[in-house]
Amino acid sequence: AHPDYVNYACVLSCFAKDGEGEDAKQLIQSMHRHHSAGEILKGPDTLLYNTALNALAKSEKKESLANAENLLEQMKKKYREGNKEVRPDLISYTTLLKSYANAGKAEEAESMLKEMIRLHGSGELLQPPNLISFNSVMNAITKSGLADAPKRAEALLQQIQERGLTPDSFTKSSFFSLFKRQGNMEDGKKIWRRIDPKA
Repeated sequence: AHPDYVNYACVLSCFAKDGEGEDAKQLIQSMHRHHSAGEILKGPDTLLYNTALNALAKSEKKESLANAENLLEQMKKKYREGNKEVRPDLISYTTLLKSYANAGKAEEAESMLKEMIRLHGSGELLQPPNLISFNSVMNAITKSGLADAPKRAEALLQQIQERGLTPDSFTKSSFFSLFKRQGNMEDGKKIWRRIDPKA
């Protein structure tokens, strides 16, 4: 007898809690195999994929980011092949953005954000990127060490405002930690005042 959906979900939740990303990814693949063989009634769905992506985002192993990218690509492929159970949602993409932020991968995070906006426009992604999505990109920029990081942060702040979102304390903290690190806090304050004159 093979574990049923609830058992898989429980094990994946434990992996996510402990940051056991590679184990979570392998469990998703195992579930697909057992489902294809007719040994379990239900294969992995968006919720379980998102749990595995969360486990990978919390993992500190070097290969975790590549595994998270592969897992989201697998979701997209299976969905486009007709498996409606694994439609990537806002949580799927934003969880990968967190992985990019953890690794300081600004360019990849910005590219993913553009893809999310495009997919929402085409109707494939049901919800648009939210403030958590943008904050993850800001965090990736802050940690990137790129010479043009301040310009990227300013452009992102502009985008947040244009989309009708209100920066929160996380946005502000991430933004200013970048300018502090770069030694130009005054520039940061000037840019921030454009969106929040009271600051």
